Amino acid sequence: MTQGDSGSQQGPVALTPQQRTLQGRRKLRPRVVSSGSYRVRWSFVARPLASTESVVLYGDMSSARSYGQFCPVSLSAEILAVRWMPIVLRELLYGSTRFQELRRGIPLISPTMLSQRLHELVDAGLVEHDASAHPGGEYRLTKAGLDMRPIVEQLGAWGQRWMHHRITDDHLEPSFLMWAFHRHMRLDALTEKRVTVLFEFPERRANERRWWLIIDKGEVDLCLKRPGFNVDVTVTTDVQTLAMVYLGSVDPAEAQRSGTIAVTGRASLVRTFAKWCARSRFASVSRPRESTGRKDPARSVRRRS
Repeated sequence: MTQGDSGSQQGPVALTPQQRTLQGRRKLRPRVVSSGSYRVRWSFVARPLASTESVVLYGDMSSARSYGQFCPVSLSAEILAVRWMPIVLRELLYGSTRFQELRRGIPLISPTMLSQRLHELVDAGLVEHDASAHPGGEYRLTKAGLDMRPIVEQLGAWGQRWMHHRITDDHLEPSFLMWAFHRHMRLDALTEKRVTVLFEFPERRANERRWWLIIDKGEVDLCLKRPGFNVDVTVTTDVQTLAMVYLGSVDPAEAQRSGTIAVTGRASLVRTFAKWCARSRFASVSRPRESTGRKDPARSVRRRS
């Protein structure tokens, strides 16, 4: 128990979700600074916490991410301006409700970090966790969470308009591309009852080279291993080209004609590839004509053709 200047004793204060983000990385220790009122500052010891350890702080402590302002922008940023948080919200808004679904849409996030962000959204009132739904439960947006849709969509539109030139090889993650493709396939252009599509990326290592989409009765499943169905159509290209097609920077019919995308298999599916090929909801967002002074990734695709 620590005692402040006034002589009154302060009990332990449980960590907020934001403060818990430091658990498992660094140990927090309170340091009292007396200047007429009781305050707490943090000092850090670069030692991982054991799984059974907990952190207790004493005194009156504000949120670890607080900007100390009542401005609504500041209050919103305390929730949103955190690594991975807008991406987690994107996946929830796009319909993912289970933990593993969320992970497939964010393949580079660790399970611990995803769990942490979800707990923060629950604590903030943006998400409800229904543990009774099935093992692991389901995460569903509340009204406050659903109100984030126009914000996330405007963020995406701004990124499409102004940040497109920042795309590098580091952004071209094939598992995310295929998850996005499975989500945005144009099913109305597929008249066959069931279609199996094989995507091949010859330039990738073996475990990232082949991906199967199975479209059946309006549902699309993404498979990482060969399914038990014959392949109806095969799309062979590189990840960058398909990503630029998805983002609307490269016309799929033009890429097919030029050979940067090779489509083989059932004639009707080959002929209509440009119609059923997935497109991002931001693909129609126009970009400024002015040069940014940086290389446009779509131009390198066109040059290779």
